[in-house]
Amino acid sequence: MKIEILGSETLGVRGLSCFVRVGEVKVLIDPGLALGYTRYGYHPHPLQAAYGDRVKDKIVRCWKKATDIIISHLHGDHVPLPHPNPFQLGISDVIGLNPDATIWIKPKKFCSELELARFVELGKAFKDQIVEMNIGEADGILHFFGPFSHGYESKTLVFATVIEDFVHTSDTQLLDKHVISKILKLEPRVVFSDGPPVYRWISRRAWYLNLFKIAYENALRLVNHTDVVIVDHHLMRCDAGLEWLKRIGKNVLCSAEFLDKPITMLESWRRVLYSAIPVKKDLFMKEFNELKDRCRMLLPKLDKELKKKRPRMKEEFERVLHTVLARFKNLTFDSTII
Repeated sequence: MKIEILGSETLGVRGLSCFVRVGEVKVLIDPGLALGYTRYGYHPHPLQAAYGDRVKDKIVRCWKKATDIIISHLHGDHVPLPHPNPFQLGISDVIGLNPDATIWIKPKKFCSELELARFVELGKAFKDQIVEMNIGEADGILHFFGPFSHGYESKTLVFATVIEDFVHTSDTQLLDKHVISKILKLEPRVVFSDGPPVYRWISRRAWYLNLFKIAYENALRLVNHTDVVIVDHHLMRCDAGLEWLKRIGKNVLCSAEFLDKPITMLESWRRVLYSAIPVKKDLFMKEFNELKDRCRMLLPKLDKELKKKRPRMKEEFERVLHTVLARFKNLTFDSTII
């Protein structure tokens, strides 16, 4: 089995997408992404958008090769959309690329009103490729189970996927002990899980103290009974998420660590991006794509420097970014300086 994580918060985007290969079976799970439409009062920076484009390209490449495509729920960072914003994956990006793949979607009866509208649009685009998940039954090496709540006080329901000894939990946020118990009964070797939304709780820590405890205990249960636990997504929208994960144990990793790639929490570090490359905050300014192209020129050297320095906090990332920018003295962003 080969597991490739395509997009998540420590890889620069919102999402929990991955591509799993077992022999001739190639499974693409949750093929979507987002960038966090606003954070700290800022829209996505052109540099983050350049990272987002790379993730889109990876998802599209894997869509073309997949035998099976799985959509655990229909939030915009997990599914191609009929009307995406500039930073999301659209149905138009993938339609017609792989007419032989089976597209498994959470059952219609479990969809919210918004999800149902997206379900209908996917059906129009992909027609008989769409199959509702057969919950509790195996289809070849694929097995789906749920529904589970999308975290604390959410009405959205999500579904987990099992591929042999690998489990993708979707957005369960480690907050339901019954989900953990069901996972452990499967005796998985590797679990790819969403984590708790620490970025929403950090300012009201006392209020959410019990949820912190539940998530921590559930994470420990997974770590103590599996070989590798990968936790990312909601957890990694602030630096405190990395600290929280570090407390769990040595065989728990974020997506970037699992892939042995540099951590790039660009939503959490958005202020750093605007400080180092100070462009206008207007999302739809006509210069945005040009700026994104300029930022794309930074990526090879930025990748190399990040791999060497391995920053884990925004201050460390900021130093790396300034080091790289200093090597591009002729690359200007003057037309859009605030």
